[in-house]
Amino acid sequence: MKTCLLRSAFAGLVLVTTSFGQTWTGAVSTNWDDAGNWNPATVPDNGATAVFTADGLNPTTPGSGATNDLKLAGSHTLAYIQLLAGTPSVDLYVNNTGGAGALTLTGQGLQNGSGIQQTIRLGDFDLSNPNAATLTFTNNASVDDFRLIGIGGNLHIDFRDHASAGKANISAYNLDFYDDATAGNAVINVFSATTVTFHDRSTPGSAQIAADYYGSIVFADQTSAGGIRIARAAASTTSGSILFRDQSDAGTADLTLYNVTFQNSASAGSAKLNNLGFQQPISHGAYTGNMANM
Repeated sequence: MKTCLLRSAFAGLVLVTTSFGQTWTGAVSTNWDDAGNWNPATVPDNGATAVFTADGLNPTTPGSGATNDLKLAGSHTLAYIQLLAGTPSVDLYVNNTGGAGALTLTGQGLQNGSGIQQTIRLGDFDLSNPNAATLTFTNNASVDDFRLIGIGGNLHIDFRDHASAGKANISAYNLDFYDDATAGNAVINVFSATTVTFHDRSTPGSAQIAADYYGSIVFADQTSAGGIRIARAAASTTSGSILFRDQSDAGTADLTLYNVTFQNSASAGSAKLNNLGFQQPISHGAYTGNMANM
């Protein structure tokens, strides 16, 4: 953080504060929360930017499975995380030491110029004790080519305001979109015990959503499925379920799922249902509209 005084002819001295990003050096360890790993030597927080380059990271070969595992504990709020060209593979673990952890991105979100897909994981480093952890995107934050993984009941990924999942590939037990957020062009994997919920006026955008092993997709409040296609995951013999409740709308969606339910004043719109042939695939509830292929 740099602070300077500028003299104004009208207002005397004006205090101007400019925030600069911190660049990872890895000089001490793989611990995000150690100031000695950053240049300047402060842990990025309070709206700062975290920048990664090839410096301070071990070279990795794409497809080899080798990564640089970095560990973040506690709660941090950043404008964005930026990986520059040449940055090798990075796995950032949020909440690796137990207790609650949170990473909130309020600016440009996750930027990836490395040329390879990068990863953020919620939960302990060894994944044996997934304590509570949350990854939140607010304002207009978006996600570049990243995998976002949160496998555990207390792990949450949230998009709020006008944030977008962008190009993310997401696997999370609890994935929620609020306000006017959108799933963008993300790939969303819905599997056993996972729930993806669209709240308020959020939209699925043009996301690819595949449901498997009884995962759940929920459209609530005033949300609409739009023209999205939601299907059983490839090579799967089971599929998840979808619930429309409140004043939500199935729009012109193309749905290939085990169980579709409408509650409250939800509307089927002109959506298309491809019946998988399982028993009781549709619970009509109190819906309106004309769903095709029912």
